[in-house]
Amino acid sequence: MEDLRKFYKPPFNYDAECQCVLGSDNHLACEIRGWGELLSRGAKEPLQVQREMGELIAGLLNEHFSGNRQRLKDRLAELEPLEDFASHIPIHGPYLERLKKIQAEAERRRRRIDELEERDV
Repeated sequence: MEDLRKFYKPPFNYDAECQCVLGSDNHLACEIRGWGELLSRGAKEPLQVQREMGELIAGLLNEHFSGNRQRLKDRLAELEPLEDFASHIPIHGPYLERLKKIQAEAERRRRRIDELEERDV
């Protein structure tokens, strides 16, 4: 894996106008999409949901780039389960299956962080 610092410079911030996460050099790190999807699934404030997700991603990127694995692990542990985060959106059918896959992947990543920390100790 290439060194991400070659491409992205912290601190990261969410820009609500472009609905994206930018590094300190204003290079795009990621776009937050899905406004129409959120609206069609019943979100009353889809832009707020996108803003919360963008700020969450920016914060986690900042923790990652700080090199403090314990703080990143703590931040991940503080996160509400995705079901709670999206509780105002009715989830059913293929979306529910996708949510389960996302949650399983999040748990796999948490375990991987634990493994890396144990190896570094």
